[in-house]
Amino acid sequence: MEPGFSKSHALVGQWHKDFRGQLERFLKRGVASSDDVNDLAQEVFLRLLRVERPELIRAPREYLYRIAKHVLWEWRSREKRAASYSVAYSREPLVADAESVGFRLDQDGLDVRRALEALPKAQAAALILRWYYGMTYKQIAAELDVTDRMVKRYIVKGYAALRSALDDRGSQRGE
Repeated sequence: MEPGFSKSHALVGQWHKDFRGQLERFLKRGVASSDDVNDLAQEVFLRLLRVERPELIRAPREYLYRIAKHVLWEWRSREKRAASYSVAYSREPLVADAESVGFRLDQDGLDVRRALEALPKAQAAALILRWYYGMTYKQIAAELDVTDRMVKRYIVKGYAALRSALDDRGSQRGE
């Protein structure tokens, strides 16, 4: 056994090996974007690691599915909250200072708006709350009911997707 790992960690590690594929297939059915499946599966196993005595679990697969149902329910409720900040509902300009985020905009910012609309709702919401409302990561995390780490992940992935989408559009126009 590796240093720092207990028997319970080894047991959870074995369950991870045995059930991760099945768990990911289950989670895929519950989400619109398969990008979130890995994060959700990781959350399930992290919660399992918090169990004080996992060796007392008689049906580990069923227990994992029960945790997964709770994780999915929480994720869906966060998504609903993020949808309230969706680009589709915003009538105001979305980018307060376009130059500060390094994007070249056409005259009315439609390229950024279209690129934001294509993002997963949570990423778009995090970017809008950051850019337009000037919220900190902590404030965004509280608003979306996620961790600071998830906010950072949403923003990093969102920026990357926007840069890629805007670069693609620029190259299609021959810029």
